[in-house]
Amino acid sequence: MTEIIWLNVLIVGLIAAAAAVVLYFTAKKFAVENNPLADKIDALLPQANCGACGKAGCRDFANACAAAEQHAAELTSFPDQMIFVIDHIIEALRADTLMLRFLERSFVWPGLDQIEASGEAEPLMRKLLNVVLTSPEMAGRTEREIYQRITALGSMCISVCYTSVLEGKPDNIDNMKPILYDIIRRAL
Repeated sequence: MTEIIWLNVLIVGLIAAAAAVVLYFTAKKFAVENNPLADKIDALLPQANCGACGKAGCRDFANACAAAEQHAAELTSFPDQMIFVIDHIIEALRADTLMLRFLERSFVWPGLDQIEASGEAEPLMRKLLNVVLTSPEMAGRTEREIYQRITALGSMCISVCYTSVLEGKPDNIDNMKPILYDIIRRAL
């Protein structure tokens, strides 16, 4: 009887060892490389996984940010880069109509007055402004004129987003995007 028990233990042990080897090599073969930029973004997030951003968790949000950053880096023209950013804002507001209702057509770019007065800004806003300020399209304009242009374009985008997403006027946002983006390209 003892021999049967030891034989069963040996068989189960061999099956477990074989399964461990198969799982090890399967994990190596199908491993997904982490994006270093997503790792950096993820490290800055609170890890609350609350879903307030519209993503499943902080890591999902970090991956989306990293993917957007990589895609934005592929865009060569300044107007295309600006439209890329604006499109993400519009899509975020389309997904969060409560926030869109909160803005109620009175959107003001946060931090521009603060930046103009003190020269200080959070790193992401400073990076965005540096891209805008150093673009060839803005050559010859003062910082004040650039801030005014950004505020005007931002306010127009939020207004169009508000009326198109919430009211469907003059048309839905998908039909308004090409018109809006054409206006932005011409304004830049």
